[in-house]
Amino acid sequence: MAACFWQGVLGVEILLAVVMDLLARTAFALSGAAALALLPVLLALSPWILAGIALAIWRPSNAQRAGSLRRLCSLEPAHVTLSALSMSAQWPCHAPAGTSEGCGAGRPVLLIHGLLCNRALWRTLCKRLGRAGWGPVRAVSLEPLMADLDSHAQRIELELRALQGQCGGERVTIITHSMGGLIARAALRGAGSNVIRRIVTIACPHHGTWFAPRVKLRPVRQMRPGSDWLQGLNAAQEGRFAVPVTSIYSVDDALIAPARSAALAGASCQELSGLGHFGLLRARGSIERILRALAAD
Repeated sequence: MAACFWQGVLGVEILLAVVMDLLARTAFALSGAAALALLPVLLALSPWILAGIALAIWRPSNAQRAGSLRRLCSLEPAHVTLSALSMSAQWPCHAPAGTSEGCGAGRPVLLIHGLLCNRALWRTLCKRLGRAGWGPVRAVSLEPLMADLDSHAQRIELELRALQGQCGGERVTIITHSMGGLIARAALRGAGSNVIRRIVTIACPHHGTWFAPRVKLRPVRQMRPGSDWLQGLNAAQEGRFAVPVTSIYSVDDALIAPARSAALAGASCQELSGLGHFGLLRARGSIERILRALAAD
């Protein structure tokens, strides 16, 4: 299902480029050869054009935040498109040989994606984890996409126990993106510190996000600031986690509003800037922060 969504995103980018190419051919009386030569340029530019359209529609009320969004637009559309390519093709998440199967290095890691994504989102980080000696590295695809967060947490708890059993009782490190951080925290209530070693959340709305206030889908409602589900989770955990928690986030993340919703009492909070929601998974500086968090043990 997530793959279909991202195929649609890529399809919109291609359609936009084709329409612009036809308009340019008509407006400037371009030859067929010139219009054909222009098409790859427009394909490359279409993610940035779509980002500009989204920014114009959204119209953030905070001028400083809008300025930050304009600065990060130089990189984030590329990160979104590269992530979309991976997820639409469902490219597997592979660590280097010797760590992706079996118990490997005996340092198991479970990767949990966010809303409308799948396991292929982790392709870049998965390779880096393997090279750094972590493994086995397992990434899950959460289905159905719109299930409530507690249902996903039950699935994750089963995955954690299976991975721990595969590695002879070794506790599992969890790395999450966006909504996945809330799911990991919900799973911590059942699995506990006997199963989980550490949780690293990336761009997680620990205190909710107002990005889509009109969307009625259950997991989106659960992630709104002040929701009963979020209040219950934070009241039970914030400031007194059973395992070490690291929260890595960017003040220029357009999908987490407010951006500092990702700050979490009792966690090691690492604030970045100039990176968007997907750039946090691909940028070298962000990946280095993730690896340092894992090495803190």
